[in-house]
Amino acid sequence: MNVSATPTVRIIEQNLPSGGHIKSFVYTPYEKACYDEAFQADVEGESQAVKAARISSVPKGGIVTINFETRKTNIVETESWVYVVTDDSGKELYRRRGLPSIASPGGRDGLYNFDALLIPVKLPESFRINIISRSQNAQNVYQISNGRSAMASL
Repeated sequence: MNVSATPTVRIIEQNLPSGGHIKSFVYTPYEKACYDEAFQADVEGESQAVKAARISSVPKGGIVTINFETRKTNIVETESWVYVVTDDSGKELYRRRGLPSIASPGGRDGLYNFDALLIPVKLPESFRINIISRSQNAQNVYQISNGRSAMASL
């Protein structure tokens, strides 16, 4: 497995209200997350049983971490977000509401927050991540191709 391969990341739609933006998102596919867990277990000198448990806890679809920045508190309150993962034809594969989290001071715009999606279903080589703000009536859509690690700084 080539865990450092560069995928294609394409912004389909980016529409956040004035004063806020998605700073970055990181997609770590299942294979890379398993590799990372095994490596960390080895570094920490964990037993083979603990290492196996860590690897088995990795979600089959991988992990997506989204970082938000804004000047307005309500834009980065992650509980107002909905995350929808679809295949390229639009078929929904996974959906989750944002978890309650309070924005922290920092970042270029004054406030930041993040959320992580542990995607329990295996994903195709190419898929879309739709990030929808229920409170701001805005949507951002990103397409990941090649199913490898992806980071987009926006």
